[in-house]
Amino acid sequence: MLSTLLIIALSPSCSEYDLKRPDDATGGTEDTAPPVDYTPEDPRLRISPDPLEFGYVGLGCEGVETVTLENTGGAMLRVTAITEGNADFYLMAPPELPLTLEPGATIDLLVGFSPPTEATFSGELVVDSNDPAGIKRGEQLGQGTLEATEQFESWDIPTNLATDILFSVDTSCSMTTDLIQMYLNFDSFIGLLEGLTGDWQVAVAKGDDGCREGSVITPATTDVESAFQSAIFAFQWDDDYTEALLSVNEQAIQETDPGECNYGFMREDAMLHIIDISDEPEQSFEETGRTWNELVDSIIAKKGDPALTTISAVAGPVPDGCDDASPGTGYADAVDYTGGVFLSVCDDWYSMSSLELLAEASVSQRRFELEKPAIESSIAVDINGAFRTDWTYDAAGNAVVILGGAPTSGDRVEIDYLSEEACTE
Repeated sequence: MLSTLLIIALSPSCSEYDLKRPDDATGGTEDTAPPVDYTPEDPRLRISPDPLEFGYVGLGCEGVETVTLENTGGAMLRVTAITEGNADFYLMAPPELPLTLEPGATIDLLVGFSPPTEATFSGELVVDSNDPAGIKRGEQLGQGTLEATEQFESWDIPTNLATDILFSVDTSCSMTTDLIQMYLNFDSFIGLLEGLTGDWQVAVAKGDDGCREGSVITPATTDVESAFQSAIFAFQWDDDYTEALLSVNEQAIQETDPGECNYGFMREDAMLHIIDISDEPEQSFEETGRTWNELVDSIIAKKGDPALTTISAVAGPVPDGCDDASPGTGYADAVDYTGGVFLSVCDDWYSMSSLELLAEASVSQRRFELEKPAIESSIAVDINGAFRTDWTYDAAGNAVVILGGAPTSGDRVEIDYLSEEACTE
């Protein structure tokens, strides 16, 4: 059988044209069906190499190769269109068209290839010109590959984790009832908090300057409830940021260095839990031109550890709000970004079950940043030996965010995942 196949392959009855692949099947540049009878005076386009082979390219990476257009004819070649037949292949810095090539002239084009999956990909560079053959195609081949290594990371949540809690409240008239409820239920909140840690601090910052109202409240404070009442109702009517609380938050955290108004509040190894209460959307951009994420990133940078930074909010539900509150956009984004708790200001957010969530968020870590870029489908999360599925992956921050019961003091978190190897030059 092998001899028969060799005889067929070398048979004189098979012309050179017969052995080539049809142009409309997989590409080819010089011989098309039907063949063109060129004269020495004709322009003639050659695309090389053909096929253009990228080899193996990692998922999430980009392969770049050079393809050359050459005028092998005897007259001016005018190229009027260059397109790609597969979106996974693309021209990088396409030339301005039309372009002309003198006989013997060439132009190099950079072609990129970014495979979306583990598979073999083929495409074609389609070039239209005044070559008598008309449109010519150059084949492109590439293979997507997943080159990954297994990673294992673990975190031990400290027992009796210290926490610094900053309350910022919207002091507009519509918030009076909510402020009263916060004051009336503050003692219950502290009781729940002390069931989780004995090392806590509370401050209230509402003004544009970010400076706390009164003293920092601690377990050593003689009358915790009265101290909080004085701080929460210390109205400052001339402030502009009462509905731009992330600006207040950011200014408050910036004012924690020695000699500044909030020095002593933010401790290096403690959790930082910010709780914002408002019935309006977060309006820092309108007031200062700074977006919610710019402000949150500034807070995290000052704290120095995103794992120890959490923002929670009591605000209008997103996207529709309710009769008494507009959607709390900006606040909801900050909560999602830092793994905090979002409570609807339209409901009984001061109930014991809701206050318990805020207390737990003060001593728990929901966000776990990974050391290497993770392949989301490979992530496995284990807390105290129990496999968890109630989490989400923040690709932009390369972090796992726990959505259900958050790890608290003494818990152990383990995350296994695959990481793609770095793209090679």
